[in-house]
Amino acid sequence: MAPLPMAPASVAAILDFGVSTRPRQEALVDARHRLDYEALDELVASIGAGFTNRGLETGQRVAVSLPNSIHVVAAYLACMRTGLVFVGVHPGLAPAEKQHLLQQAQPDLVIGTGPIMETLRSSKGDHVVLDLSDPTVAELANKPVTRSSTPDPHAAAAIAFTSGTTGEPKGVVHDQHHMLLPASVVLHHRLGGQGERIGVHLPLTTLNVLIVAPMLAFLGGGTCVCIERHEAVELADTIERERIEHLSTSPAVVHDLLENCDVDPRRQLQHLRLGVGGASCPEQLRHDYAAEVGRTFTTGYGLTEAPSSVTQESDQVPHRPGASGIAMAHVDIEIVDESGRVVESGVTGEITVAAAGSGRWANCFRGLLSYHEQPDETARVLTGSRLRTGDLGSLDDDGYLYVADRRTDMINRGGSKVSPVEVERVLLQHPEVADCIVVGRPSTRLGESVAAVVQGRVGSDLAIEDLRAHCAVSLARYKVPADLVVVSELPRNSMGKVIRSVVRERLVEGLLETDSENASRAGAGDMAPATVEGE
Repeated sequence: MAPLPMAPASVAAILDFGVSTRPRQEALVDARHRLDYEALDELVASIGAGFTNRGLETGQRVAVSLPNSIHVVAAYLACMRTGLVFVGVHPGLAPAEKQHLLQQAQPDLVIGTGPIMETLRSSKGDHVVLDLSDPTVAELANKPVTRSSTPDPHAAAAIAFTSGTTGEPKGVVHDQHHMLLPASVVLHHRLGGQGERIGVHLPLTTLNVLIVAPMLAFLGGGTCVCIERHEAVELADTIERERIEHLSTSPAVVHDLLENCDVDPRRQLQHLRLGVGGASCPEQLRHDYAAEVGRTFTTGYGLTEAPSSVTQESDQVPHRPGASGIAMAHVDIEIVDESGRVVESGVTGEITVAAAGSGRWANCFRGLLSYHEQPDETARVLTGSRLRTGDLGSLDDDGYLYVADRRTDMINRGGSKVSPVEVERVLLQHPEVADCIVVGRPSTRLGESVAAVVQGRVGSDLAIEDLRAHCAVSLARYKVPADLVVVSELPRNSMGKVIRSVVRERLVEGLLETDSENASRAGAGDMAPATVEGE
């Protein structure tokens, strides 16, 4: 694996540039703390010493379930310095979902605060649960500790959970080398990050978010501003007050910023460089943003297995309607058919990613190390030197990528990934549900919303709100279907299998009607924040 040009050898050394050149400059900010580079370096060292004094050794796992704050970032960096494996667990997940992830990861230490702690304490496992506000943490950190040798940049360093075709979350394992790579490319090619104030309201327990926000900020000697809440007015006020220059967000949040009458986009967002994730970002939203703010935003395509972005728009890569930019300098993208043969430009096939074969970033990329304890799944997506994404798309003659669909039918709800199979499994646990199908329904605000069509058992009297309450027990709020339709029969093929594409088309066209007043299609509205971790 080629070393990264003009970058530290590992994430463990990512603060070195800022500490040596600008120790008193703000590095990390949240609603209650403002740390310069020197203070952040000391906090990371303190947390790392606490880990070591607790007896944690290289390769052991630390799960972190906290809202956006300096502590998520500091705990992550402390893991990198001490050779531990960071596992992000989104605090907004339902208790059963958190417990399931912890059972998969089997961490040796879990970090959380407040109400989150009760969920973590009730989960099964031998791990220790730690509240960062606990005074014993400081006591442990104050004990002297000998700094360990520099961690291996190619060893497992983080596990990021993403849903698979079965609906079961899979743990994507990455090393420090690959977590440095995307931000290094962005910084070197002046696509952003140099000395910028970078805001982050997406969940920092998501590995990709750590890469596109604090990692990029620290590599460029800038400042990362952690934002815990992202309601439109508060987010706009924070962007203006903190002089945030770059923010990665979802189409739903952009929609809210433009539609809220208490937000002045042209004044409050005029200095913001905005990146909007999600291949399904509506073109109309781009036009509306340009009209309101006076400048446009950029989009790109990425995935947890990469990690983070593999295509991007920029000033040098102008937008083309429906496209997600071109391949970044460290990767090569090919579209292949079912047999693995490369297809012609304009033809839809599976998107595959490999290392760039030439240039400054040649042979730096590999993708995920593995899926945690899933060797068969690992072998399925890593074929030779290429990463199979499972997503369908095409390339035009100029290398612009057009993402057509998710082979896994994953729903992209405002930047959050929702597995239809996961939601279907929960619905089928209801005693009155005979069968169901879950699809993404186009949404102006979210890109896609979660829609479920349910076939009740003969003689049943399903009520929409009962189904929704049933889902809410086992699913995060953003996964609970916003649209629920009860029908007497689902469309099926000759093999008796429900035809997902037909259900989606009929929902879009408004052709699926309910069977009773008590079970009418009822939009749940926006039951959850638009952007919650789904990777």
